Amino acid sequence: IEVLRGPATLLYGGGAIGGVVNVVDSRVPRTASEDTEVDLEYRFEGANNAHVGVLRADGSVPAGGNALAWHADATYRDSDNTTVPKPFGSEEGDQLDNTFSRADAYTFGGSYVFESGYIGIATSRLTNNYGLPSGVHSEHEEEHGEDEHLEDGHDHDEEMEEDHSHEGIRLDMEQTRHDLMFSVASPFAGLDEIRGIVTKTNYQHAEIEEGGAIGTVYSNDSIEGRLELVHAPVLGSHGVVGVHAAESEFSAVGEEAFVVPTISERFGLFVVEDWHWSEVKLEAGVRYDRDELHPELGFSHAFDALSGSFGGVYEFAQDWHFRASVTRAERAPSAEELYSNYGNDDSNLVAHAATQAIEIGNENLDTERSWNYEAGVDWHSDKHRVSVAVFYNDFESYINVANTGEIHDGLPVREYQQSGALFHGIEVDSEWLLTSTDEADLRLRLAFDMVRGELDGGSDIPRLPPARGIVGLTWSSNSMDLYTKATIAADQNRAGEFEEPTDGYVRWDLGADWHLGAVAEGEMDLHLGLDNLLDEEIRLSTSYLRETAPEPGRAINLGVRWSF
Repeated sequence: IEVLRGPATLLYGGGAIGGVVNVVDSRVPRTASEDTEVDLEYRFEGANNAHVGVLRADGSVPAGGNALAWHADATYRDSDNTTVPKPFGSEEGDQLDNTFSRADAYTFGGSYVFESGYIGIATSRLTNNYGLPSGVHSEHEEEHGEDEHLEDGHDHDEEMEEDHSHEGIRLDMEQTRHDLMFSVASPFAGLDEIRGIVTKTNYQHAEIEEGGAIGTVYSNDSIEGRLELVHAPVLGSHGVVGVHAAESEFSAVGEEAFVVPTISERFGLFVVEDWHWSEVKLEAGVRYDRDELHPELGFSHAFDALSGSFGGVYEFAQDWHFRASVTRAERAPSAEELYSNYGNDDSNLVAHAATQAIEIGNENLDTERSWNYEAGVDWHSDKHRVSVAVFYNDFESYINVANTGEIHDGLPVREYQQSGALFHGIEVDSEWLLTSTDEADLRLRLAFDMVRGELDGGSDIPRLPPARGIVGLTWSSNSMDLYTKATIAADQNRAGEFEEPTDGYVRWDLGADWHLGAVAEGEMDLHLGLDNLLDEEIRLSTSYLRETAPEPGRAINLGVRWSF
C-alpha cells in the first residue's frame, strides 16, 4: 500500500489534493516465486454474524529459461443483519433490517516473467447482494439523515429475496474486470523502465424493490489505459512521463434512474520529477487533463484542467525532517454532479437510493480549482516517532452537494452548487517505546486530527469528521501481539445548513494475535478481537445515512490464517 502526497499524486489525477492511497496487488504477477505459496483464511465477524473465507495462491513454472507465473484468489462472505447498540430498526430493537448480504469474488492471473520484466493478464469477477436499511427507502423520518455508500456487491439470490423481500430495497451488483500489464527495465538508453496497464471493466447493479421486482438497472462499462516512461537521470533530475486515457459509458434504465446516461472521455498527460541531494529532496509535477462528457439528453461539456505541484523534504538535523508542498489543483465535475435529475421538474424528481435524498445536478458547473498548502515536521529515532502536519486548502470553485432545506416526498432535496471554500486542519501521529526486553516491547500510540471547512458566506461544509484523538497500547513478542485502542471523537456541531449534528463518542477496541508457528508443514496465525467494547452508539458525521444506520455495536471477531 502506497500513500502518496504532494506532486506524486499527479500520477493518478489532478484532484487528489488530500493524497492518494495506491494499492499494489498481485492479480497480475510481477515476479516468479520459486515455490507455490498458499494462504487460507477464515474470519467470523460478530456484529453481523458474517462468515468470511479467503483463498490466495501464487506459483510459477519454468518456461524456456524464464517463467510463467500465476496467481489465484477467491473470497466468500455471508452475513446477517447488523447489530446496533440501542433499540433501533427491527422488532427486536437491536438490528438494522435488510442489511444482510452475500458476496463472492475471484481472480485468475498469469504473467510471462523474463530477466528485465514481465507481461501478464488477469480476470476478476465480483458479485454482491446487499440491502439498504429498511426505513431508508420506504419511509423517511422528519429528522432526515443519510447513508454511507455500501461497498459490497453481489449475486441476486432467489432464496434470500423470498425470505427477506418485505424488508426493503436490495442492490444486486456484479462486476467483471480484465487487466493487461507489462513492465520492461532499461529497454534502451535513457530509459530506466517502461510500464503500462490497460483495464476493461463491466459493472452493473439492479435495485430490487419490495416483492422482488427490479426497479432500476445501472451499468458502467469502461476502458482505461496508462503508459509511463521512467527516464534515467538528466541534469540531476529523475522522474516519469506518462499518458492516461479513459472512456466510460454510464446508463440507467428504470423509473428511478436519477442520472442521465452519459459517455465520458478523458485524456491526460503528466510529468513528475525529483532531485536528490545529501539533505534535501525536491519534487515537482504537472498534469493536464481533457474531460468530455456527452449526455444522452442535453448539451455536451468539455473541461480542461491543469494541475501542478512542488514540494520538498529537508533533513535539518539528525532524525528530524521538515516537509512542505504547494499544489494548484483542478478537476472536472462528474456526470453525477452535472446531470443528476437533469430535465426533471418537481413532479418527477427521482431519489438517489444510496444517499436517500433528491439530488439535483448543475450543468453550469465549472472546473473545480484550488490552492493547497501543507507543511509538517517528522522526528524518528530507534525507539520513538512523531509526525505533525498542518494543511490549508483555498478553493476558488468548490463543488458541494448542499442541503436546500426543502423536502420532496419525505426526502431532503440537495443541489450541486459551486462557490469558494476554505479547509484547514492538523494531523498528529506518534509512537513511543515505553519499555523493551529481550522477550517483548510495549508501545504507546497517540494521535489527533481535526479539520474545519467553511463556504463563502460563512456556512459550514457538511459531512466533515469531528476532532478525533486516538490512544493505543501494543505489547509485542515473537509469538503474540496484544493491543488496545480508544478512539475519542468530539461532537460535530458544525454539520452544515439543514444538517443534523452528531454526538461525540468513545470507541474502545482490543484484541490479540497469536503466531503459532509451524502447523502441518505451514505457518498458522490466530486473531481475537473485541470491537466497540463499550457498545457505544456511534453515528458518523461523514455518513449520508447517519440518522438511519448507526455503526455496529459491541462485537467479537475471530480469525485463523494458515500459510504454506
